[in-house]
Amino acid sequence: MALVIYVDDLLVGTSHHDGAKYLKEAFLESVEKIKITGELPVGKPGTVKFLGREISRFSGSDDLHMRVPVDYLYECVKDLSATPIPPKLDLDEKDNEVLTPESASRYRSILGRVAWWGQSNSHFLRFMSMLATGQATPNHKHERALFRTLRFSKSQLHLYQTFNRIQNVVSEKVPPRPILNLEVQTLPIGGSKDP
Repeated sequence: MALVIYVDDLLVGTSHHDGAKYLKEAFLESVEKIKITGELPVGKPGTVKFLGREISRFSGSDDLHMRVPVDYLYECVKDLSATPIPPKLDLDEKDNEVLTPESASRYRSILGRVAWWGQSNSHFLRFMSMLATGQATPNHKHERALFRTLRFSKSQLHLYQTFNRIQNVVSEKVPPRPILNLEVQTLPIGGSKDP
């Protein structure tokens, strides 16, 4: 069983189809009132939302797919042209003129959205790390780099991060065996509404 807890939300992954139910009956009902907000049983397609992420299982697949909903970055990228080519971020260029307070605020706001979205897209982590160097005092080179990253991200909005239901470990001495076999259910564990 795998548990992911964030404040008052709990994500349960289990290899047994009643695992979350057993957890709820054995422990959680005695602590707080629980409501199951979604399930993704193995072998059945569906989508649950957890902490602003869509976690889906598609028809004919037991893999789990995660992404931030496509519309999350729409306001940031709607007027930009998309490019499938990863940006070259040159933060060594000489333009160190600091942005106006309004532009700096916009930079931080957009960077925050892109960083949240990028957590589900591991190939964006290097861009987020580079762009974060300008968070305290962003300048024009940081702003240009952010918009290059946004143009690339626009071409990536529909991508999912995929988790295989069963992964095989292959070794000369050990035969292949499943190491991950999960069902996912979301359970808010506090007084909050559905995630």
